[in-house]
Amino acid sequence: MLHYNFIIQMQEQKNYILHSIKTLLNLEEPPYELTTSAALDKFVSTPEQDVLTIVALPTKEFKIISPSSPAPKEGTIITITKFKIDSPLQNFYNFNLRPAQGFKQLATNIMHLYEPIALRTKNAAVVQVKELKAVL
Repeated sequence: MLHYNFIIQMQEQKNYILHSIKTLLNLEEPPYELTTSAALDKFVSTPEQDVLTIVALPTKEFKIISPSSPAPKEGTIITITKFKIDSPLQNFYNFNLRPAQGFKQLATNIMHLYEPIALRTKNAAVVQVKELKAVL
């Protein structure tokens, strides 16, 4: 009976994750192709694995990648983290979304939007924009 309860709890957690992704990305339905993912099963069932990274591609495909994998060129990166084992919130997850090429997009926005405005208004912010662009 204990094993059965564990399987039910694991399935509920997977459904929670899939429906959270659906809501965060404003999808019509959850990414059900992830339900058979061994990596998702391991993340949900193993307390030691506290991070799962999923890439939502523009083609509506979802891939689970390792933290050491290079960032994809397109899509949205979803990082799911668990609260620590000793936390009273240990059955909850934290979701973080960012564009796959977020810094590149930020640099493009600065170059094409903010810098021309700062130059046109002769604002001292142009120096700050150039410094920020140099960092990116």
